[in-house]
Amino acid sequence: MDSLNIDFNGGFEEQEDNSFRILAKKVLDFPAPRNIEEQLRQNYQELETGEISNRVALFYAQLGKALNGDTRAFEIVRNTAGEKPSDKVELQKFDQSPFEIKIIK
Repeated sequence: MDSLNIDFNGGFEEQEDNSFRILAKKVLDFPAPRNIEEQLRQNYQELETGEISNRVALFYAQLGKALNGDTRAFEIVRNTAGEKPSDKVELQKFDQSPFEIKIIK
């Protein structure tokens, strides 16, 4: 399905599918609104000078929620940092007889 994609440098172009993904990636890299940037710099003086992107601002928004006790926000921050715990599955064989695995399509 063809869809319309906005070119933020002044125009429109047709893209195949994924137009929302492309748009979202572009918007995440835009500079954060000035008031958000100022709040972040007040709360996190360690932030490097330069432009703060929407991507960075959104991360800090989730971090702030997590610090206030929001469990889901904590999970998002933890998972983004690559520390998502893996689910472990333990299989035990109760008898010595062989078993068969069938794949059904």
